[in-house]
Amino acid sequence: MNIFHGNGPALAAGFEECPGIPDTLGDTPVYPRQNLLQSYLSVPFYAAGAWLFGEEPTIPGRGLFWNIPWGPLFFVSMLNPLLAALTAILVALLGREFGLSPPRHYQLALMYGLTSMIWHYSGLGMEVVQTAILTSAIYAAVKYRFSGKIKWLVIASVLLLALPNCKKHTFIFVVPIAIYLFYMVARKNREKALLITGILGFSAIAGTVIMITGMLIRFRADPNLFPHLLGSFLSGGFKSVDLIFGLTLSPGEGLLIYNPLLWFCVPAWGIFYRKYRSEAILFGSVAAVLLLALWKVPFVLIDEEWGPRYLLCLTPLMFVAGAEGLFRERKKFMKAVFISVLISGFIIGWLSSLYLGFKVLDAAVDMGVDDYFVIAFTPSMSQIWLTVTCFGSHLKYMFTGRHSEISHRQYHVYTGLGGYYETLRKDLRGYDYPSGGLFVVRWVLSEKGIHGLNPTVVFIIKLITDCLLVGVLLILVKTRKNSLIESPVG
Repeated sequence: MNIFHGNGPALAAGFEECPGIPDTLGDTPVYPRQNLLQSYLSVPFYAAGAWLFGEEPTIPGRGLFWNIPWGPLFFVSMLNPLLAALTAILVALLGREFGLSPPRHYQLALMYGLTSMIWHYSGLGMEVVQTAILTSAIYAAVKYRFSGKIKWLVIASVLLLALPNCKKHTFIFVVPIAIYLFYMVARKNREKALLITGILGFSAIAGTVIMITGMLIRFRADPNLFPHLLGSFLSGGFKSVDLIFGLTLSPGEGLLIYNPLLWFCVPAWGIFYRKYRSEAILFGSVAAVLLLALWKVPFVLIDEEWGPRYLLCLTPLMFVAGAEGLFRERKKFMKAVFISVLISGFIIGWLSSLYLGFKVLDAAVDMGVDDYFVIAFTPSMSQIWLTVTCFGSHLKYMFTGRHSEISHRQYHVYTGLGGYYETLRKDLRGYDYPSGGLFVVRWVLSEKGIHGLNPTVVFIIKLITDCLLVGVLLILVKTRKNSLIESPVG
C-alpha cells in the first residue's frame, strides 16, 4: 500500500493487530522484518485490486485489520500460490534437464506440489518467495550448463541480483551458485570468461549492496534491532546431535516427517551424484551454507509455522536429486509401501493447508507446556498430530456440536523413565476451525452482516473443490502422456 502510493518501503501507518505484522500507530517508521523483494513483487497485485475494487476499508470504522481494503488484499494473496506453482513447474523442468522423460517430470512436479511443505507455505510467509527465486536461479544456472546459451547466464545474473533480497539470510546462497557459474563459464566460454565473470560478480555484489542498504535503513529506524539480532545469533545455537535430529527426524521439525516421500529420495542421491557431479555439489553446497547459518539460530527448533520452514527452500532440490528413487520399479510389498507413503504425504499436505501453523502451536502452548523446545521432540505435540486432532474435532463439532480435547503427558524427568509428570489437557474450541480462502470469505461476509453459507456447506465445497483440482491435474498429466506417445516430436 505504501509503495503503491509512493511513500517508500516502510509499512503504511495506522494499522494494528494484523497477524504477523508490527503495529504502525506511532511516528517512527516500521519496516518489514525481512528484505523487500516480496513487498515490491506484491505491488502489481495490490494495484490490480485497487483499480478494480478501490481501497475502502473492509469494514469502515471497525479499526484493527479491518482497515485493510479487501480487494487489494485478495489480489496480493495470489502472489504466494503463484510462486509455489512456479516452484513445482521448476521441479518438473529441472527433472527434465536431468533425464526424466515425459510424463515422469510432470509426475515429479505433482508429487512435490501435493505431498511436500510447499502446499502449506503457498498460503503465507516469505519462504515461498525465497524458494521460488532460489530454484529459479539454480534452474537458469543448470540450463546454461546444458545449453551453453548466454541468455540463461543473463537470467541467472538477474536472479543473483534478486536473491539476497528475499530474506535476511538468502545472500548466503549467492556464493555456491556464483562459483558454479564461474566454473561453467571457464569451461564453455573461455574467450569471454573475464567479461562474463565481471557481469556475474556485479550482479552478486549489487544484490548484496541493495540488501545491506535495506538493512541499514531498518537499523536507523530501530537502533536496537542490530544488537538484538547479533545477540540472538551469538547466544543461540544447539548441540549438533539435537540440531540434526531436530531438523530431520523429530516429530515437530523433522524434514523427513513433514515430507514423507523424501524417504524414497534419499537413497537415490548417490545415483544423482554419480551422473551429475557438478550439480550434486551445487545442491550440497546450498544445503551446507544454510545449515551452517541455522546452527546459530536460537529458534530454529521451535517455530510458529509448519515443520522445518527454514529448510523449505531445499525441498525442490531434494526431490529433483532423488527423483530416480521415486520412479524405481518396485515389487508388490514395496509398491504398497510407496503408495501408502504417497497417500500419507498427500493427507499431511492437505491437512496443513487447512490450519495455520501458529494456531496449532498456540494450542500446544496454551496447554501449559513448561519447555517450548520439548514441543519439537514430543509426538503428542507434533503439528501433524495436532492438526489431525483438530480436523477430527471439527468433524465432531459439525455433527454433535461438541469439540474434542487434546492431551499431553509432560514429564519433569524428560527421559520418560520415571519422575513426576502431569497430564495437560486443552479443549480445541477456537483452534479446530479450518482456515483458507473459502472459510475466511465466509467469516468476513458474516462480520459484514451478509448472510452466507453455513460452515458445513463451505467445508463440503472445500472438499469437492480440492478433489476436482487434484483430479484435473492428474487428467492433464495422463493426457499429456498419451499425446507424447502418439506424437514423439510434439
